[in-house]
Amino acid sequence: MNNLSRFVLFIAFSCCNTNLLLAQWVQTPGPCGGNVRCLTVNGTNLYAGIDNNGVFLASDNGAGWVGINDGLLGPSSDPPVVQSILVSGSNITIGCNGVGVFRSSDDGVSWNEINTGLTSPNVMSLVTSGAAIFAGTNGGGVFLSSDNGESWNTINNGLTDSYVTSLAVSGTDLFAGTARSGVFRSTNNGTTWTSVNTGDMKNYEAVYSFVVHGTELFAGTSDGVFLSTDGGAKWTQVNTGLTNKTVWSIAVGDNGTGGTDVFAGTGGDGVF
Repeated sequence: MNNLSRFVLFIAFSCCNTNLLLAQWVQTPGPCGGNVRCLTVNGTNLYAGIDNNGVFLASDNGAGWVGINDGLLGPSSDPPVVQSILVSGSNITIGCNGVGVFRSSDDGVSWNEINTGLTSPNVMSLVTSGAAIFAGTNGGGVFLSSDNGESWNTINNGLTDSYVTSLAVSGTDLFAGTARSGVFRSTNNGTTWTSVNTGDMKNYEAVYSFVVHGTELFAGTSDGVFLSTDGGAKWTQVNTGLTNKTVWSIAVGDNGTGGTDVFAGTGGDGVF
């Protein structure tokens, strides 16, 4: 069975606004064959990173998927576990488990490794802010590149958990979700970090993913989805209908009818 036939996803869209959508999640029957580690929306394109199956692209709002993995190999010569996808202009940059960061400038036809100075090869998250790219790693904390990925340096002052599973930029704030200590925030581009775990969010929460939608910040965690509307000062759980609360990835996109869809990629049960 080829990759395309194994990874067909049928999305059920809800024509409603964000607040109404948060009241109920609807399960979709895919992707199958591995955990959905990351989701990224870019216009009408939806990108998904899958365990040991690399990157998949749906250019029709999720109705059909195709692999874009030519030349993208992990430690076992198979497509790697893709933990994060960053789309910026014509570049697709991905963070992988065990092999660091790769970039494609031709829609996945070819990939180049960009790991100079990146001492932790387990890259869990990538975000960009202006000319800066930030990488959250498993064991090495946060790395910063100021030259489009050509070189990397650590920025971990105040970050007490080196297992950074997710990153997000919201306005002038940078957020780091950790595997064992909840959420940290930096207001100075990663120079210093402060813990921000209030409301329903706990200090021990594992935070796997973030997505920003206007003034709303969503977090996918080991205990479902959390929402902050005040820059991370307070968090509220929004889990009604979400039967699998291991949320590896989360994405927000325009559904084409004036409403907003929120997608949650779960550990073993596909997308809600």
